[in-house]
Amino acid sequence: MAVFSESLYKASPPCKDDLEISFSSKARPIVDRYVPDIKQAVPAPETLYTEAPTVSTDRGCIGYAWFLYRLAQLRENPDLLAIADIWCRRALTEIDKPDAFFTLPSANNVVQIDSCSIMHRAPGAYYVHALVCHARGDLSGLRTCIDKLLVAIQPDSTVIDVTLGRAGNLIAMVNLLAAISTSLLIDSTRLVEATKQEVDFLSHKLSEASSRSRQTNLQSILGSFGLCIDARRAAVSGTSLHALVY
Repeated sequence: MAVFSESLYKASPPCKDDLEISFSSKARPIVDRYVPDIKQAVPAPETLYTEAPTVSTDRGCIGYAWFLYRLAQLRENPDLLAIADIWCRRALTEIDKPDAFFTLPSANNVVQIDSCSIMHRAPGAYYVHALVCHARGDLSGLRTCIDKLLVAIQPDSTVIDVTLGRAGNLIAMVNLLAAISTSLLIDSTRLVEATKQEVDFLSHKLSEASSRSRQTNLQSILGSFGLCIDARRAAVSGTSLHALVY
């Protein structure tokens, strides 16, 4: 044990630059497996996604569009961004099909997927496409996606889980507010108001759940986790969550 402690004391982490180079060299080949050939036509969604969920953010074509969007940003590649836009638009044409999203096998299932879920329902498609439109400078498309997102996020939703319910909505809205905060061409009034409502709703629900029971349930934990992510995302954008929406 003494030898181990002495070795641990003498150990030092690798240089940050060397670590990044090492990680990049190992990760890039894995990522490149999923990068499309820009010289070939984008395939139809059903050729890659043959079973539900074909559209959702977690395992459908909107998730692939998100991957291409992030990769386009990191590699500063406008071709990948254009392909991400195509995947978003194709996903939106499939959004009303019965296999677009995952359906729970039983209505009595303990897990509830709210209709407002960013990961598992239609709002995720509008959210990702809004980010893609913003990156492309498509202001008309951005306005349309934000409007559709706010309609799809139903005000009577009760699930607060970060992946299954309203805490995820708040993450999406904070990200969009951070993205458009410097634009004078986008009216953010409705988005700001909706974000305020989500903050107030989640804060109230989490306080209510804590006061009812000493044992905090999993949904409350994940709702709190969502609020933490929201605050962190706002901080990364150079402001506070309170300043971003109030």
